[in-house]
Amino acid sequence: MCAKEDNKGESLLTRRAAEELAILKRHIEILQAVIGEQPIGIIKLSDKTKHLEHKVRYSLRVLEQEGLIEASREGAVTTKKLADYLKELREKVDDMSKSLDRIRDAIGETMKSVKKII
Repeated sequence: MCAKEDNKGESLLTRRAAEELAILKRHIEILQAVIGEQPIGIIKLSDKTKHLEHKVRYSLRVLEQEGLIEASREGAVTTKKLADYLKELREKVDDMSKSLDRIRDAIGETMKSVKKII
């Protein structure tokens, strides 16, 4: 084992990025459920998405802070800011994907260099 790993066998170099991607994925899943069933409450969101209620609550808080949803008496509903924000988010995710492609390419070049040394 070359790189230091945690108890799940995941590298410290990648663990944080993987955790953040999982959180972003959950936020998007929660947002999709709100869009599809608004107004919707925490319990129903938890049942629908299979995420624990405290994680749903956290995602709702983040989405509300971003201005994408707001609370109503019946549950969470989307705001007018949603469409523009999703376009921006898509662009940012595309940029991150390009960055990951560059990192993958750099790792490939590094692997070639290591093979020459060995």
